[in-house]
Parts: sequence; structure tokens; C-alpha cells
Amino acid sequence: MMISDVEYDAFQNPMDPEVLYSKMNIVVKCKVCQRLHVFWDGFDKPQVIYQKETEQ
Repeated sequence: MMISDVEYDAFQNPMDPEVLYSKMNIVVKCKVCQRLHVFWDGFDKPQVIYQKETEQ
């Protein structure tokens, strides 16, 4: 789970964990290829896949 620092900073104390959780995006890292699968809009929409750049 991840949330941007801007969205996180918008929360004030005390923080409602359910609201915070609802603002988070789901991220899954593949153990084989190291790609990140980010579900920006939940599991109902296709994920965006990010591939690690190779060093030159």
C-alpha cells in the first residue's frame, strides 16, 4: 500500500485509519522480474506496470 506525501500531509491528528486506507494505492512487486504492478484505480481497472531501469 502506498500514498503520496501530499495526500498524507493533508490528514490531521487524530487520523481515521479507514479514510487513510481508502486513499492508498495497491502495489505488488514481482519477485522474478522486479516489476511493480500499481493499481491506481483499484482491482476493477488494469494495473500500470513499471519496470526497473538497468544501469549502464
